[in-house]
Amino acid sequence: MAVLKCEVCGSNQLIKSNNAFKCMNCGMQYSLKEIRGVFDAAQAAEKATQRAKDDGCSINNGTAGKG
Repeated sequence: MAVLKCEVCGSNQLIKSNNAFKCMNCGMQYSLKEIRGVFDAAQAAEKATQRAKDDGCSINNGTAGKG
């Protein structure tokens, strides 16, 4: 699962405050629209990392190209 991280300080301590999210470490605030963008980017990065790991495993165990 993707973990939300503050784009300013990298903290994952974000809490919902009114209609926004606030980083407990640096105080940066994100609107709901911004937090969706951060979450979508985190999910995309996680999927890319997993694909790279899967591709690496396929090559290392001799099953490359068998999909």
